[in-house]
Amino acid sequence: MPMEKGPTGKAVKLKRSFVNRLFAELPSLIASNVISAAVADDIRRYYETRASGERRNTVFVVFGIVGSVLVGLGIILLIAYNWSAMTKAVKTVFAFALLAAGIGVSGFAYFTRRDSAAWRESAGTLLFLIIGAVLALIGQIYHLPSDTGAFMLTWVLLAVPVVYMLDASAPAVLYIAGITGWAGIAQSEGGHALLFWPLAAVIAWHFIRHFRENPFSVRSAFIAWSYALAACVSIGVSLEKVIPGLWIIIYSSYFAVLFLIGGIWLSEAPTIWQRPFYIIGSVGVSLLSLVFTFKECWHNVGIGFYRSGGKFHPVAAITDYILVAGLTLLAVYLFIVSIRKRKDIAVILFGLFPVIAAGCYLLAMYRLPFHPAWVFNLYACAIGVAAIISGIRGMRQGIVNGGMLIIAVLIFMRFIDMDLSILARAIVFLVIGCAFLAANAILAKVFKRSAPQ
Repeated sequence: MPMEKGPTGKAVKLKRSFVNRLFAELPSLIASNVISAAVADDIRRYYETRASGERRNTVFVVFGIVGSVLVGLGIILLIAYNWSAMTKAVKTVFAFALLAAGIGVSGFAYFTRRDSAAWRESAGTLLFLIIGAVLALIGQIYHLPSDTGAFMLTWVLLAVPVVYMLDASAPAVLYIAGITGWAGIAQSEGGHALLFWPLAAVIAWHFIRHFRENPFSVRSAFIAWSYALAACVSIGVSLEKVIPGLWIIIYSSYFAVLFLIGGIWLSEAPTIWQRPFYIIGSVGVSLLSLVFTFKECWHNVGIGFYRSGGKFHPVAAITDYILVAGLTLLAVYLFIVSIRKRKDIAVILFGLFPVIAAGCYLLAMYRLPFHPAWVFNLYACAIGVAAIISGIRGMRQGIVNGGMLIIAVLIFMRFIDMDLSILARAIVFLVIGCAFLAANAILAKVFKRSAPQ
């Protein structure tokens, strides 16, 4: 929401959840003769007008960021076009002049346009790109040794002050993308990516501060999406994998943690895109539960297949153990707290995901007769049914469709495994598809009739 002026004259952000609760209370206030219908209409009009102003500001910020990116790319291409005609001295002067121009624009935004998010985000994005361009130019001018990992690490670290000085989130997201790319490069070159986690913590305060002010603002959602997706990639990249299969428990716990945080504590978001933790967590749990139905996932896992030597670093593997213990304990704690707050079948099933994954990991490690793939066939079917039931109860067709999709994909994957003729598979898929469409059409009519006029 936009910002109001508080008693001290400072800008105070209005939370969307507060406005939603206020709108929900207006009918009872009118019925109790606390306010008149005309006053209630004025209140709605006032906050809706301010919300439309926020949307306009968001458009300006997005256009400013896109414009800065295009200007930065245009400058780089212009330099490349005339590069061969310049002497080394001219190239050096040009590179530092470019950096000075970027700092100048950022300084102008900081001292004269500090209240404009569009200016701060645009200037920060431009300076972030210029820093990378200047580093690349200096390396090319003086023929410095090529080291992509060192280049990216230097680039993002030099850009950290941009995030905090301008309070800009676009450079923060570019920083997250940069350290994620660095982690992938470091691991692919035979090293390790342990530094990713302290690097991610460097700008964590920027996210925490804005998230505490308003967890559903455009800025908070933007950074939350970036952090959650970057962590999803970087967990897999940074794992040392000396004990095969630990990723099963780690990713199961990670997605369960996201789901529980987003589904229980951040459920008041006005739109679905403002619930990144819930979306990524629920999609992650659903996809992994389907992946775990394949027996190949459970081959050669456990301490009995410990890896050492070569590209494996036993010391770096400490991160694997910390992630297993930390994420699993956090997931269990959040699950216990969440079922005390809301006893919902979907919350229970999704919250139990890491516990079931850990139990199946032990089954596979000790080669017990009951195969983990069978467990997850039942589990995937259960969460699909639970999603359908939860969606029908809450009159949310999207959740119902998601549950039906999980069951349909599960059936599809099992038919791939089975030795059936093409005709038999075609008939089964046609029946499932028709049932899917018919159920969707019927539910759409039911929800439409039940919706308040």
